[in-house]
Amino acid sequence: MDRNLIKIKSALLKILFLAIGWGIAGAVFAINDYMSVAHFAKDLGTNNEINFLRNFVTSVFIASVGGILIGATEVFYFQKKFRKLSLGKALSMKTFFYSAALVLLILFGSIIYHSFFSNKSIFNPEVIAGVQNHMFSNLFWSQVITWSGVILITQFVLAVNDKFGQGVLVQFLLGKYHKPKEETRIFMFLDIKSATAIAEKLKHKKYFELLNDFFSDVTDPIIFNKGEIYQYVGDEITVSWKLENGIENNNCINCFFEIKDVIKNVNARYIENYDLVPDFKAGIHVGELITGEIGVVKKDIVFSGDVLNTTSRIQAECNKLNSSLLISEDLFTVLPGSKYRYEDRGNIKLRGKDEMIRLYSVTKHNHTFVR
Repeated sequence: MDRNLIKIKSALLKILFLAIGWGIAGAVFAINDYMSVAHFAKDLGTNNEINFLRNFVTSVFIASVGGILIGATEVFYFQKKFRKLSLGKALSMKTFFYSAALVLLILFGSIIYHSFFSNKSIFNPEVIAGVQNHMFSNLFWSQVITWSGVILITQFVLAVNDKFGQGVLVQFLLGKYHKPKEETRIFMFLDIKSATAIAEKLKHKKYFELLNDFFSDVTDPIIFNKGEIYQYVGDEITVSWKLENGIENNNCINCFFEIKDVIKNVNARYIENYDLVPDFKAGIHVGELITGEIGVVKKDIVFSGDVLNTTSRIQAECNKLNSSLLISEDLFTVLPGSKYRYEDRGNIKLRGKDEMIRLYSVTKHNHTFVR
């Protein structure tokens, strides 16, 4: 599948997730309002007829539109614009923006409601009067407070998702790894070449800024290739993928070369800010491991298995073999034919390992490798 299509699909899925979440919230509020009004109407002995279906459909529709608008704003604007801001500053700016947008959305919903169900133009005096009455009523402030709460919850979920990685919050809530389970995963250890020399040249603060820029730039290629960021250690980033069947296994290789392309496209920015362009190397391996939640105060989902140590050792061989990307034979056997060239580097004895392992270097090529 074309990479642009994958990026669009990823963005649309996030927007759809928020639209569904807000739609569900709209449905819950509509049911709650109906039950509350019906209860008080009964206690007061009134016979006011409440059109539940009309209110329910309107609430779900307007809420879903709000979810789509917030999702689109997050994906196409805030996600990159606010990525480097502090959490507090980003939330403050977003809260201000969304509060203003919320008032406009409620106004839009009120106009649609009064116009559509009265079958009159939005410019009709009766429609305008109905909207004005609504905007200055207690109901309006109730809606503002209620949906402000939904906005805060939405921002919290998105912030946690960015903080701990794609899908981690859902895994915690579902208790997927509450009990340790065996999995087969692909791991990539990627780090900056000559990091020590670069750190000495730039000094601590400037070097930290370079790392932050680098990790920010590599995030989108990882996400768009369905990778899960496991951890950052110094100048190294660890990424994992679930082992799939077929062409999906190429995501790990695609990810590496897309990172290459991204860094190449922003060379000028790195030269301007740091007087250098970071180069990097990576090792990729696949194997079985145990995945589970660990910790009490700072609970996390961790991976435990020899595949991690082996991947780290493979990456360490890149300098010795003069290669930017090395993969294991285990990974090579599960990769489908692709646009890359694989060169057999022979059996290598990795540091701290008794058994030798066959490695392959990977480069871009114009034709498919034939096994």
